[in-house]
Formats: sequence, C-alpha cells, structure tokens
Amino acid sequence: MDFKNLNDDLLESVVMPPQGDFLEVCYNGCCCGKEEKGNAPVRKEAYESRYAISGLSGTVELRFLPCLDFCREANTVHICLDGKDFYFRKMNDKEDIDALFQFAATRSMSQRLARKILNP
Repeated sequence: MDFKNLNDDLLESVVMPPQGDFLEVCYNGCCCGKEEKGNAPVRKEAYESRYAISGLSGTVELRFLPCLDFCREANTVHICLDGKDFYFRKMNDKEDIDALFQFAATRSMSQRLARKILNP
C-alpha cells in the first residue's frame, strides 16, 4: 500500500497510539461482565461516579471498550499513566475501583491493587 497518498489525519489515526493518560475498562464485550459466563458484572456506574469525583477528568481519560483480550481474567482494566501500561484482572468490586482511582491520583499502588496485576 502506498502511504504517500493517504490524508495526514487518516494516517495519524491509523498509526498513532492513544496520547496521554487513560483508563480503559472492559465492558459489554464477549466476557467481562457476562454473568451467564460466570463472571461478575462490570460496575460501570461505580467507575463513572468515582471518576466524576476523582478530579482526574482533565488528566486521565476514562474509556469503556468491548474487549481487552484477557477474557480468562474478566473483568479487566488497562491504565496508562505517564507512558507506563498496567493491566489488572478481576476488578469486581467497589474497593478494587477505589484502589484503582487512588493509584491514578497518587501513582502509589496499594497491596490490594498489586495483587490484581495482570502480566500480558
């Protein structure tokens, strides 16, 4: 394929990774949150409400994606802070979500969250 003729904006959207800090929550895809598959529900409202009061809305983008490709470890989360990627597994309850947002705010990981690290 000849990339010389592609629109510059299109080319950037194809090859550029997301910029800045972000939090991606696996939601409403093939496994995460699917109780019929034996997985806990994804607490989307808890993520949204915690995000709203976290003070991170100007610095960390919250996204909900249908699949992060770690189905065996549902419910998974990917967070990128200061260019470093972290993946967490079985983020099933409010305490997990609170620990995740505390990590995003302070860059200091609790023992609770450290136990949920997923090494892709």
